[in-house]
Amino acid sequence: CARIRDHIDAEVSRVIRAVELEIFRLPLITNVKTSRTTYAFDSYVFQLMYDLQSVHIIFSKLFGIATVFWPVYYRVGRLAFIPLGIILGYTAVKELMTIFTGGKYEWEQHTRYYYYDSQVDEVFHGIKSIKLFGWERMYLDPQLQELKSDNVRQYPWYAPIVRGMWKMLDVINMLISTISSYMVIHIYTQEAAAGTSQHAFTNADMHQLNSHISTLKQNISWVQYVFYRIRSIVRNVMVIERYLKGEAVNSLQQMPDAAKGCLPKVTMNNCSFQWNKRDKAPAISNVTLEASAGELVTVVGRTGAGKSTLLLSICGEVEMTMGSGSVTGTVGYLEQSPWIMNDTLRANILFGRAYDREYFKKVVHACALTADIAQWPNADLTVIGDRGVNISGGQRARLALARTLYSRADIYVLDDPLSAVDAHVKRHILDHVILDTGLLAGKLRIVSTHADHILPLANQIVSIEDGRVEVKKQVPIKYCPIAAPATSNSGYASGDDISDTSSATAVDDSCPVSPISGVSSNAHNDDSDDEDKPVNRKWTNWENAVYVLRLCGLPVVATVMLSGLFNPISRFILDSLELSALKDNSSKGGFDREALLLYLRLRMAADLLTTFIDYAERTLNTFIAQQYLESMVKREFVKSLLFAPMSFFDSTTRQHVSSAYNDGARVVSSRIPRFLMHELAYVLRIGLSVYNIGRSTPPLLLTVPFVAWAMRKRDDLIEPTRSQLRKIERVRKIDSNRTSDIIADGKRMIRLFGVEQFFTSQYIEGKDQSQRLEAPLNALSTLSYTIYYMIYATGNAVVEIMMLLQSQFTRYKISSGEFITYQRLLHSLVMDTTQVVNIPTRINEFSNSIDLYRQFTQIEPEAPYVVDGCRPTENWPQYGKIEFCNFRMQYHEDLPPALEDINLTINPGEKIGIVGRTGAGKSTLAKALFRLSHAGTSGSILIDGQDIQQMGVGDLRPRLGIIPQESTMFLGSYKQNLDPLNQFSVEDIWAALLKCSIAQKVAPKRKGKEQDSFDYHDEVYEEDLADVQQRWNKASWSMRILLWIFMKWPTKPKRNRWHKDKRFGLKKECGSGSFSSGQQQLFSLC
Repeated sequence: CARIRDHIDAEVSRVIRAVELEIFRLPLITNVKTSRTTYAFDSYVFQLMYDLQSVHIIFSKLFGIATVFWPVYYRVGRLAFIPLGIILGYTAVKELMTIFTGGKYEWEQHTRYYYYDSQVDEVFHGIKSIKLFGWERMYLDPQLQELKSDNVRQYPWYAPIVRGMWKMLDVINMLISTISSYMVIHIYTQEAAAGTSQHAFTNADMHQLNSHISTLKQNISWVQYVFYRIRSIVRNVMVIERYLKGEAVNSLQQMPDAAKGCLPKVTMNNCSFQWNKRDKAPAISNVTLEASAGELVTVVGRTGAGKSTLLLSICGEVEMTMGSGSVTGTVGYLEQSPWIMNDTLRANILFGRAYDREYFKKVVHACALTADIAQWPNADLTVIGDRGVNISGGQRARLALARTLYSRADIYVLDDPLSAVDAHVKRHILDHVILDTGLLAGKLRIVSTHADHILPLANQIVSIEDGRVEVKKQVPIKYCPIAAPATSNSGYASGDDISDTSSATAVDDSCPVSPISGVSSNAHNDDSDDEDKPVNRKWTNWENAVYVLRLCGLPVVATVMLSGLFNPISRFILDSLELSALKDNSSKGGFDREALLLYLRLRMAADLLTTFIDYAERTLNTFIAQQYLESMVKREFVKSLLFAPMSFFDSTTRQHVSSAYNDGARVVSSRIPRFLMHELAYVLRIGLSVYNIGRSTPPLLLTVPFVAWAMRKRDDLIEPTRSQLRKIERVRKIDSNRTSDIIADGKRMIRLFGVEQFFTSQYIEGKDQSQRLEAPLNALSTLSYTIYYMIYATGNAVVEIMMLLQSQFTRYKISSGEFITYQRLLHSLVMDTTQVVNIPTRINEFSNSIDLYRQFTQIEPEAPYVVDGCRPTENWPQYGKIEFCNFRMQYHEDLPPALEDINLTINPGEKIGIVGRTGAGKSTLAKALFRLSHAGTSGSILIDGQDIQQMGVGDLRPRLGIIPQESTMFLGSYKQNLDPLNQFSVEDIWAALLKCSIAQKVAPKRKGKEQDSFDYHDEVYEEDLADVQQRWNKASWSMRILLWIFMKWPTKPKRNRWHKDKRFGLKKECGSGSFSSGQQQLFSLC
């Protein structure tokens, strides 16, 4: 059976791999119209395979129903239909409850979990904005968190009633077998007393009847469960099939290979484009454009006019609703907000293409990255960080431009390539890249810009205003480049600073750099910045236990542990009463009706009491875990991230942070309380079971030490290897998730650059490595279960032999009913002893997770948040005089100072312009004012005569205003993005929006009763409903019957009343996807 299961698991893994690969590959090839993300389909595939493995059980369970029902019918006749009717009635009621209440909480529950799981990621991605604006209190103040959670869909008012009904059904489920047995025996013994029944009912008959009814209930429950699984299979197959056969976006005809026989060109004839079919009007309309190789086409217009939409339309990313056109040749696209991989600079530029050293030098020089590379510790093999967090905005823009140039495309579509660079670098890029004197000379260049001085150099000027497009052709003026700076032949200012591949990483020059290998081999080789990384150390089990005790608090730990005493005590009392009733029945010949009914009543009371105690323990555990520990543990984790230095985020990936939170925080908040509760219960239950068994059948206790010793040896044999494999699996999972994140986040760039094969192979490699690890883990699990069942079977055989010998040769006589009860007690004793013996193994597992959690909660903070002895006054800064006195700032001891000997006085009312080449230190000066770098600074900065180095950052940053180079939009409403600390009125927010000319985007004019928002859940619902209706209309009458039985119709997501101010027109906004880069800057300006 184990080998058969291994073959099934291998086949399932193969199918999952194939389907997942196709799901991830499809958006890399074509832009498919779907509202679901790639991650969602990943879960659909896994659920589908899981459901398929359980379908075959229905045949064995149906056969089991017949084989179990026949002995009951043979023994009690027509009374066998009583338990069958009760079980079927319960199943019908449960199905009705599922139909009427099951689907109403799907979106609410999903959104609630999504909110809590996403907060750590939100902090990680938006940490720079949080620090600059001083918004740490948004995540630490419970009242502000309550306001933020108002946007999460809550359960309706009748949810407690529904939960109570489900709990009542669970209680009935526990009592069905005993109630059915009680009714059958009660009626049967009455008929026996009246003489209509010929056979008396013994203890053995009672236990057999109860066992058969329990098995019958389980088989019927399994049939119902498989019915649900078939429904899930139908739904998942429909979703996956619709995605894999998804309709591609109707766009301009892309002909990347046609340029080999003709000149590259772009042709658009009266074309209109829109992002979504729900839009009332196209984003841009009536576009007529024809451009060919050698031309420079500029696209101009105000912020939000549609420049990026036009460029993406040329790339085939926007739906074309009218007109015709084509793009002949390959396209190299530069997006306005560059997407950067968490990898080396070289890997970001190559982007899956082969490494050509000479051309790489030319591209780096043309994009003015020479001086930047010379300053970095590992040159072009320096790790950039997650989304380019280690470099400035101008460096990110030039890095993305270099990636576009390295693609060697026929057509270059550049979205505002000069917006994030200074005047000198701008001129350098014009001379060496864009104009006819640069690398792109002779290529078709379509460039959006706000720089008017470029327009006379263009062959065509495309003007966009409110979606209307005008094209103006002209004869470009002759351009005279400035003299090139003194450089070496390689294009580098001083020496050859490109790292030699052989000296840094073992990758052949002819092969592209792997994103995974690039990070793992070069990430932070310097040991000097370890203080900014997670505390990478191993604590002892005792240290971790003391840490958890201090974190949770002694009252919480004591409450959790003591709550586990009720179950074993109540079970002991009821077991004693059951044994007493069985002995009383045995003393009367085993045919006493009242004793049998008393025993069944005690069993019902025991089941009922056990159920209530279990619910009480679960409720207490849930309350402690969710209402207290989870919030506290998450608060500690988030607090450590909020106050960590910015250099920490340079060397840490999101996958490592998420893994630490998921594996560590949840163990501390939920698994450890359950562990403490259960282990104390196990110890007490062992003592009470020993007393119960030892007073009547003491020889049976001799088997317990043997079984416990055998179980312990099993763990000693298997657990060390399994633990090491799980550690390796965790690392591989982080790498695999990182590759999946790259594909999910950068699928547009991967698709446009035509490197899907490279990234797909990386994804396949990660999946194959994970599957290769699954084989030994599955083998160890199989071995563990095999040894367990061998020990269990041997122990049972020994127990039965000993009980048989005891009944035959000692004065301790045991009836059949007592035999079954003692067997159950002994089995419980063995299992409890096994759990207690395995405590060291469990503690080691928990200790590893606690180590991971503590590494991220004991990061050295950047600076004190509040300094009690040096707090500014309420009106500080009153004037705004800023003085730099011999200020020096250095990011790393191995790097030259970013700022040195700065002596500057800025008087109140002055307007200061800070100029310099990209990467010269302009943003560093702002970081110094906000104290974003606590190490490597000397000198002082005075604001209104007060040294900011002496005060806490919590008193400094909220009192300074800044428009950051990067705009970050957080999960939540517009109001919460603009005023997360709830300090301003709605009127103040509206005034700011109007001044920044962004109010129309936040609250567009609506006609009539147009819906305020149309979110992700509505879009998914409409897709599902349209697909189901189409299938229903095309199906025959027989297929409609099957669909009616097994297909679940989509449920429209319920809209609860949002906590909002009607005057503000609140809209749920979960990101910046609907904003252009310019609009994001205007939003930040507010």
